[in-house]
Amino acid sequence: MDPLFPSPLKVGVVGDRPLFRWAVQQLLIREPDIATAVIGENGGELRSTLWSTGGTRLDVVFVDFGASVHSVAEVIADVAGLGRVLAVSESRDRDDAISVLTAGAAGYLISSEPCSMFAVAVRAVAAEGFYLSAGLSDAVFPTVAPRQLPASSAQAGLPRLSEREEQVLSLIAEGLTHGQIAARLGVAVTTVNTYVKRMRAKLLLGNKAELVRVAVERRLMSYARASPDRPGGPAPGRVAVDGVPG
Repeated sequence: MDPLFPSPLKVGVVGDRPLFRWAVQQLLIREPDIATAVIGENGGELRSTLWSTGGTRLDVVFVDFGASVHSVAEVIADVAGLGRVLAVSESRDRDDAISVLTAGAAGYLISSEPCSMFAVAVRAVAAEGFYLSAGLSDAVFPTVAPRQLPASSAQAGLPRLSEREEQVLSLIAEGLTHGQIAARLGVAVTTVNTYVKRMRAKLLLGNKAELVRVAVERRLMSYARASPDRPGGPAPGRVAVDGVPG
């Protein structure tokens, strides 16, 4: 068993394509650290299936958007209470990925990725991290020189965070786990946990999933304010799997 996941992961798959739901289920249950993969056409059906097995909560919920992202807020809200949401779509569009992430998903997986990446994405999101398919990271989070960014949150009309808290929040937006952030900053994991608790209090957030969403939104806002004239099309992508535990 992976030391990061002492208990087998429980995963759900939601979508209106029966064959896709079944295929993802069969793909995931082959993994030794994934114990359950329940499926349903919508959140209500997934809850009923989960409850019938004696479960109440999932580690990750795959949401299949098919060829186009639609009704994002409603779809994600329907399943958000069951577990951390990982969106799956055929769309490579930057705006689709952004709309899904800002609606509360902890990851965005392009369905044409190699089969092995489905389990990788699950593990990343289950570890309270963040996942973006290869090539989307630079499109969603284009590189911005530090001098271009607002000097402080207050200048952007956002809650004031300390410089260190801003650093931690930025690394959360990149998909790093608490352990990876601690290693990057040269501090203890307990110190990172303290920063996260402070930020949640300042930003009035109830849980880590909400903090990830806000981190993504703030990074997008900073980019928009810093580079208002940059063309909106996707930048050439680098292969990046964000949030995968090292």
